[in-house]
Amino acid sequence: MSKNVLTDKDLEKLAKLGVRIRACLWNRNDTGVPCQTDRLEAVKLMQEYLTIHDIVSVPLIETCASPNAPSKTGSSSSTLE
Repeated sequence: MSKNVLTDKDLEKLAKLGVRIRACLWNRNDTGVPCQTDRLEAVKLMQEYLTIHDIVSVPLIETCASPNAPSKTGSSSSTLE
């Protein structure tokens, strides 16, 4: 069940997370889609955002900077976009 009341500390944290999420989704390459590193960081931040509301009960993902993160094909890759 989600929280019905947020504390001032919760609201401050949500505001900061919101700024960071928007920054991650900014299209730096002018391709219409942010790079994978930024997208995954945005997902991690969104999980934190939802956790404050007690909505998410899944473990947080690791930061996307991990060079050994599995690719879409399931193999490990040492390069990031």
